[in-house]
Amino acid sequence: MQWYVYLMTASAAVVFSWSSLVLFGRPVRLLFDLRRDVLAHLFLLGSIAAPSPRDTAVTSRQIREYDEAVRKLREAEQVFRDLGSRLLAFRESESMLCAMLRLFGLDLLAAGDRLNDLAATCSQPTPKRAGLCHDIEDALRAATPARRRYAHSNHLLDYQHRFLRLDDVGFTV
Repeated sequence: MQWYVYLMTASAAVVFSWSSLVLFGRPVRLLFDLRRDVLAHLFLLGSIAAPSPRDTAVTSRQIREYDEAVRKLREAEQVFRDLGSRLLAFRESESMLCAMLRLFGLDLLAAGDRLNDLAATCSQPTPKRAGLCHDIEDALRAATPARRRYAHSNHLLDYQHRFLRLDDVGFTV
């Protein structure tokens, strides 16, 4: 072949790879940044305790502590609601990418719904919130539900992949 055919082929390959990187790379990076934000806020705000009733606060220090606890709880509700709506909006805007990532176990719809549920139940007892936090972590981390679904049809996916959690080894946070 002529030299200009090689030059045009190489140029076309570079343009195609660059455009596909820009097209798919930015949404993937945004998704994993959002996932990291959700997991970081779950770690920081997931264990906020509901304040004791206002009636039990007698001194001004206890009243200030109660007001501070209520403020932190409302901020946590707002953060969880914001993150849940961002996950759901990302799922709506990048539906093809989310459908592909769902095959690997990253379920943005379930995580966004659970984050909104967590925001609604932030002032309720801790066991219900702990279950929601666990559901969110499972929806954003583990690939086991998709692997279980396709394990019968493909023997390459039969291996067990599990992330290490601190509570599994007896470490309490």
